[in-house]
Amino acid sequence: MLHGTQRGPQRRIWRLDLRHCGKSLPDSIGQYLAVFLFLAATLTSGCTASPGQTGSRRADERSTEYTTDSARWGDVTIDANSVVVSGVSDTDRSALLQVIKRQHQIWLAQDTRGLRDLMAADAMRVDPRSGFSESADAIVQALPVEWEPYERPYGTIAQSFEIRNIELVVRGDVATAAYWIDVHGGARWEFNSQRVGFDVYRRAEDTWELLFHTDAQARRPGAAAELDLPHMEFVYPAADLERVATFYQPLLGEPDEHSAERLSYDLEDTRVHFDTTTLGGFAEPTDGFPNGYAEFVVSDLDVEVRRLRSVGISVDQIEATAERRAAALVQDPAGNVLVLGERALVDDAVVEPSLTLVPGMAPRDEIQRAIEGYWKAWLAMDAQSLMAQLSSGGRGVFDTRSRGTIAYEGNEEIRQALDLVWTNYDTGPAGVAVEVNIDRLAIRDLSGFALASHEYRMRGLADSRTHETGVVTQLLEKEPAGWAIRWSLFTTLDEGDGLVLSLDYTGYPVMRLGRTERFYTDTLRLGSPYQDVAYRGWWTRSSVFGIYRVGSSSRELIRPKRTNGYASFWVESVNQVYEYLQRNGSAFPHIPAINDRAGIDEQPGYIQLVSTDSEGNVVVFTEYPGTYRASRFIGVGAPCGLRQTLPNPTGVCQCRRGGGCELERGEGYEWPTTSCQRVAHR
Repeated sequence: MLHGTQRGPQRRIWRLDLRHCGKSLPDSIGQYLAVFLFLAATLTSGCTASPGQTGSRRADERSTEYTTDSARWGDVTIDANSVVVSGVSDTDRSALLQVIKRQHQIWLAQDTRGLRDLMAADAMRVDPRSGFSESADAIVQALPVEWEPYERPYGTIAQSFEIRNIELVVRGDVATAAYWIDVHGGARWEFNSQRVGFDVYRRAEDTWELLFHTDAQARRPGAAAELDLPHMEFVYPAADLERVATFYQPLLGEPDEHSAERLSYDLEDTRVHFDTTTLGGFAEPTDGFPNGYAEFVVSDLDVEVRRLRSVGISVDQIEATAERRAAALVQDPAGNVLVLGERALVDDAVVEPSLTLVPGMAPRDEIQRAIEGYWKAWLAMDAQSLMAQLSSGGRGVFDTRSRGTIAYEGNEEIRQALDLVWTNYDTGPAGVAVEVNIDRLAIRDLSGFALASHEYRMRGLADSRTHETGVVTQLLEKEPAGWAIRWSLFTTLDEGDGLVLSLDYTGYPVMRLGRTERFYTDTLRLGSPYQDVAYRGWWTRSSVFGIYRVGSSSRELIRPKRTNGYASFWVESVNQVYEYLQRNGSAFPHIPAINDRAGIDEQPGYIQLVSTDSEGNVVVFTEYPGTYRASRFIGVGAPCGLRQTLPNPTGVCQCRRGGGCELERGEGYEWPTTSCQRVAHR
């Protein structure tokens, strides 16, 4: 299947899960085919590097066994014809374009020293995963966190960038650069995406030093107009919520909501619930089985129920109670049960929004007052006052949730965007029903400009489920009437406090993949899925809803008129999760349609763990280490010295005297393929 890793306003890498390809065939045929293909690759491969070689390999020596051209990984090009300048000399234009290109080349190469050399000592950087860094040294320390989710088989991130539509502005010794990045890459699965970047540079003698950088996966308003991602939450049945809270505390942190019937955890822009109701018998848990179900949030449940019934879909409705809103149960063609629910935002909240600046944050001055004024207008939903604080031709990057992160150019686009953003919150006559706390305000005085970044924490007043943490960066320009805001960039930060980073993907078992795919695409209107041999996945706002085909060895997973789904959580370390689960009595089943082996299951590009939780539900944990593990390729009986280019082992298997092989710690990429004995290689 394709796994998407979303790291805040959204860096996604898609990976192909080869397990489902093999499981779509009878076990014996799949095994013989895998051996045949592997031996064929072994016998046709050639030697292109000496044993023990370390470091990055030349592009012409890399493996061709990837979905994209690995020779292009790390490439950065600039479309010089699309560059627009204001107040920029030819010399400065050339120098700034070179620094922009070099910055991204260094980032793709994971060269911390090189990136540090480009930065000013007081540089700032904002990233959804690593957060807000206020100095060059802090940025360098945080970079490994940024790089962690990305595939990098040869040490270089498996992507290439084309930078275009650069807008350069120079005012004295300060330069700003806004641009779009077309991203292409992928080792196991090809993908394309688009990012918007924003840099601030300061002149330093005969060069420009980087003072600020952020970028986010984003769209232009026109490209996002037709996009409306479904909102999916996931639910596991539970018998004892106190037991669930204790079991999941190291994994998910403290629950964000706890009622008599349901325990809820926020994971980015979705939620995972544990529920004691059985949905009238549809959600009776079976120990050691996937028992969960997807809960799709719709804007108007009654309208959706009427629409589904009009096309012949049977719908069972659940009446609202004091604990929860009304819901509807639907079965897909395989008999899997899913739930449609409604989260009706409050539009008549009587509470007053509040804004608090943490004491001692920074001296009160005109810049701080401008930032306070911006937030007060935002909270009051006073578009006129907010727009009055912007300079002409303002820019904004906002997370609209339903349509993703969008970059708006010009005040008219920003004005239209505000209404879209405000629809994500509870509101009332006084404005957005939240309280906002501002902290860590950092200001860089740039002689007529000011660069200001601060963290914010938001909590709902009408509904405690509303909360988010992020960073706002604004570029302000001194005008006769005061400070005007030229740029506003909102970055939502990952804020998990457990071993789990996010909900990655889900899986429902099916026998007839095509028929069930049409149900979710055409009947439920989830959009077009991406496709693997035995998996279909639909993007939701922050994770993937999927169906997978099961063979004869796993027919028992499909229990008609039952909830049969599992969730996979993205974690930083499967080993840590495994150790915790072992101590707490979890089982680690081998389910042929889901994993290849019990316990830690190492696959090319990811590591998986299938376990049971405190309630007996099957839960999956997935780690994306960025580099492929070598162990599964060890032990193919070929003559010592016949080398094969394999997908990035993180060690080197070298021939020893006597014909044996040994996996040694290192960064090489070619190794013999006989009698290799695994040793530690992380």
